[in-house]
Amino acid sequence: MARPTLTVELSGPFFERQPSRTFRQNVRAYMARVAEIAAAEVQARLAAGGREGAATRPHVVGRTRSLSGRQWACTARVSVSTVGLSRPAAIRRMAIAAGRHTAVSRTGRNLGTTRGAEGRTHAFRDAKKAIGDAAQANVGLLLEGLR
Repeated sequence: MARPTLTVELSGPFFERQPSRTFRQNVRAYMARVAEIAAAEVQARLAAGGREGAATRPHVVGRTRSLSGRQWACTARVSVSTVGLSRPAAIRRMAIAAGRHTAVSRTGRNLGTTRGAEGRTHAFRDAKKAIGDAAQANVGLLLEGLR
């Protein structure tokens, strides 16, 4: 008995380009824009977050690369940057953002741990949710150029 063979002809507008490359380029450009918009939104929300928010706001960055420089396929993140700081300074900056530092008044009185910028505004938590929602809602934009 002869074994059946299957022949598939890949033709048409979808196969004239490299669809995976076009899709990946669309995803990266979209996620870079999402990270930029989310960082601006977090900075705006931190402006209302008291002294901790004001101290954290200039150091908020949106990114689509890991700290080692590797490009993520389809991820955007908003975080506090510690690039170029010594270890104690980086720990202090992150503690101020998270509210895990000991507040000391101008007179030197220890006020205890504060709520921090994130505890007051929930800016980073809300940005994370918004990034996920935006990625799911706009899948059609990522398919541009594949027709």
